[in-house]
Amino acid sequence: MKLVIISKEVFGNTDFMEFSKIAIKKGYAVDYICQGIKPCVTVPAGVNIIDVTSGFTKINFFYSIYIFTLLLRKYDKSSFFHLRHYTFCSLLSLLRLFDYDICCDVRSGCVSKSNMYNKMKNILTRIELKCFKHISILSEGIAKKIFKLHKYQILPLGANSVELSKTKNRFNDPIKFVYVGTLFNREIPKLIKSFESACVRYRLNYTLDIFGSGDSKSVSEVESVSSECRSVVYRGYLERALLADALTEFDIGISFIPIIENFDLQPPTKNFEYLFSGLPVIATSTTANCEVVEDGQNGWLVDDGEDALVKFFGTCAFNFIPAEKCVESVSERTWENIFENYYMKLVNSVKC
Repeated sequence: MKLVIISKEVFGNTDFMEFSKIAIKKGYAVDYICQGIKPCVTVPAGVNIIDVTSGFTKINFFYSIYIFTLLLRKYDKSSFFHLRHYTFCSLLSLLRLFDYDICCDVRSGCVSKSNMYNKMKNILTRIELKCFKHISILSEGIAKKIFKLHKYQILPLGANSVELSKTKNRFNDPIKFVYVGTLFNREIPKLIKSFESACVRYRLNYTLDIFGSGDSKSVSEVESVSSECRSVVYRGYLERALLADALTEFDIGISFIPIIENFDLQPPTKNFEYLFSGLPVIATSTTANCEVVEDGQNGWLVDDGEDALVKFFGTCAFNFIPAEKCVESVSERTWENIFENYYMKLVNSVKC
């Protein structure tokens, strides 16, 4: 069987990169149809990239028409077609007229700063999803609360398990915190200012390293705010291949997501990557974070307000949580397990 992934960008999310790696390892052929390859993306060995970038295909409607004809010309019906949702992708649902089954995947609702735009965008996405017989989605909450879906299959997030080279019996002195993730639309300057204020007010000898990328405005803001801090350093973008080794230098990971409707149901991959690396997690108490982080067991939950953050960093005892306990809390969420228990179930349901 051949796995054919259709997307607007190549490996824009971690999950499909990991699924492709595992599929190749298990002997499946993988074609990834997309538009262009970003310099920072390392394509997994064995994945066949089909770049259809051209002038007219940059427009979603024409991209869908091109993909429609490409699938009919190039692939037989035995392939598993997995489509990453984009606007006007519903045109591909018409392939059912030719007995081609396509599964449409959606990872999240719209997360712009405009609630009105988010609601309109989510309504349009919901309409498009209803055109497809098969749908995969990140979580029950996103499926039911955002898109009002009734028939779908869950394809959750996870991370790769890592070998814990050594088990620490205490945190470093000073305690080293780390944030890894996007800088776009996440209010990271608020996190930086709150952390620095706590260190100054409570005379703490903590450090916070920020790794991430985003649009030029987001990066500029983080660079500017962190440059004025004694305890915070912005390190720039961290390549995924270097993540596991980089996390061994730190004690606690930070999963900072604004507690607003747009992000409430969106779980970050970094929760799992921190925990699989043996790091407890400080997470804002969104619905999605609360499903992964248990206060006092594998991390701590906190409000996202500046005063609350300053008080939290200043007064929390940060009792040591063993690395093994962190790993055990998410042991079922390795990409290998998700591929076997969720992805292959999805493939079989579509191909049956």
